[in-house]
Amino acid sequence: MNSSIRTVLFAGLAVVSLGIAWATHSMNKPLDLAEFSDVGIEFYPEFKDPEQATGLQVASYNSKTGKTDVFKVESRDGLWRIPTHHDYPADGKERLAKTAASMIGVVRKALVERSKGAHKRYDVLDPLDTAVTGTEGRGDRITLYKGDQKIVDLIVGKPLEGESGVYYVRQPDRDPVYTADLGQLELSTRFADWIQDDLLEVAQGDINELFIDNYHLDEAAGRLVPEEQIDLTRGDNKEWQLAGLDPAKEKLKTSEITSTLSALSSLKIVGVRKKPADLIAVLNGEGEGVVTSSLIDMQEKGFFVARGSILANEGNLEVGTSKGVRYGLRFGEEFSGSDVDIEVGQSPKQETTADESKDASDAKSGDEKDDELANSRYVMITVTFDPELLGPAPMAPVKPEPPKEEKPADDQADAAADDDKPAAADAASDKSADAPAAAKPEPSAQEKYEDALKEYELAQEVYEIQKKQFEADVESGKKRVEGLNRRFADWYYVISEADFERLRLKRAALVEAVEPPMTPETTTETPAKPETPPAGETKPAEKPAEEKKPEAPKAAEQKPGEEKAAPEKAASEDKPAAEPAKEDKPAAEETKPAAETPAEKPPETKAEEKAE
Repeated sequence: MNSSIRTVLFAGLAVVSLGIAWATHSMNKPLDLAEFSDVGIEFYPEFKDPEQATGLQVASYNSKTGKTDVFKVESRDGLWRIPTHHDYPADGKERLAKTAASMIGVVRKALVERSKGAHKRYDVLDPLDTAVTGTEGRGDRITLYKGDQKIVDLIVGKPLEGESGVYYVRQPDRDPVYTADLGQLELSTRFADWIQDDLLEVAQGDINELFIDNYHLDEAAGRLVPEEQIDLTRGDNKEWQLAGLDPAKEKLKTSEITSTLSALSSLKIVGVRKKPADLIAVLNGEGEGVVTSSLIDMQEKGFFVARGSILANEGNLEVGTSKGVRYGLRFGEEFSGSDVDIEVGQSPKQETTADESKDASDAKSGDEKDDELANSRYVMITVTFDPELLGPAPMAPVKPEPPKEEKPADDQADAAADDDKPAAADAASDKSADAPAAAKPEPSAQEKYEDALKEYELAQEVYEIQKKQFEADVESGKKRVEGLNRRFADWYYVISEADFERLRLKRAALVEAVEPPMTPETTTETPAKPETPPAGETKPAEKPAEEKKPEAPKAAEQKPGEEKAAPEKAASEDKPAAEPAKEDKPAAEETKPAAETPAEKPPETKAEEKAE
């Protein structure tokens, strides 16, 4: 090998060595201080007060639907609403404050990547970027607003393994990816989490009436097909009663009623749709009619106007409460869809009825079926105030009338009356002498009046208290109805199909047969013993035992109630002893009044005279 070749080889090795050295140095040298200058600094140091936030938007990519779901809540004119869900009223102040608080003081912990190509790896692709393709690598974009101004805007990616609450994050307008501790991030895009999802706001124990009108509409034939009506009421004894129940053959299954009451008290909103403006006006008593487009919108949801009333596809349910509130629930069309379809709907074409969904599902293979679709149902709700549900109004007590003044008696008439009845006076005197103690004198008319007046005054005080309470209950019930009607007037609500099935009570499931009583042919009781005679009969063999009475002569010791029976036995069992009683007729006649008027002192019987 000549010198020139060796020179070239050495030169080449030198170049390679320099390249390796430069690459190694480049890989291991510290990054420029400028690139690390923001580590340890808050993303939004000017955001300190969660109350500054008046709006929140969360954008999340839904890999199941291939779309980005956007949820937004904001405060306008002092009212919290959800613009992405038809401006439905939100119960969002507290939840938004928690979400905003989790964004305060978020610090860049460490710089992970600087290149845009690393975004997909850490799931920090912008879900709102329409230029991004594919279904992987997108994060959740969280934006807080103060009015129209963005005060926080971050894309949150996958969590960091091994560290709780730490995520990969970046700002939408910058490429560097950092780690950040978000703590207990209060982030939810579920519609139900941002609203008062208790649909009826009724306590189970307040429900006293249920009227279930089960029918359905045959849309093809254009007619209503009645099924059955169930009328349930709960009385003062807290026991439920079913109209038309035959107690001899049927009894209520209280467990079924309890299940229905539980379903009503826990009925949840899973979605909403805005009613047409003209329909809202008619329902509020302000409009004159509904245009064709609004009627079509109603029919798509399973509601029809007929003869001035609204009919529903699957019947009605009335609920009466002890607060005077009567709810009317009309059950419309069943449909299926994704969570977003159920919550807010996308378009009439995208929502499918349950039958259409079933047909489409049957056309797919088992691997292609969309198991994420859920069945739901539209419901319309109206509320009225019914004072009869409060119970009877208190009745005012009747004030007693004072006694009339007694006129002076005619002395001569009294004297004549006394002269005409001397024997009666003597008899009364003898009777009072025989009485063991003097009877309590009858209260005078004035005394009776004074006692009645005291009772009236006490009853009047109770009445005034009850009246005020009843009037307060009436006022409270009316206000409650006004508030509920403001809430329900503008909306079709969506409930789960499972809840609807719990409310659609059938009579066959509500009653059960009563077991018939056992007949004599099927009784298992031991027959009566032979020695026990049937009622009303006596055995001849027992008569001598009845005649054997050693103390029969002591008639004076018998009780007054037995005086009549004693002579009869003596007459039938001991004829010689009874014959003298027959001869003394006046004494026998005296025994009759004793049996007829037990309240008076019985005269002495003939047997008692003999004993004396």
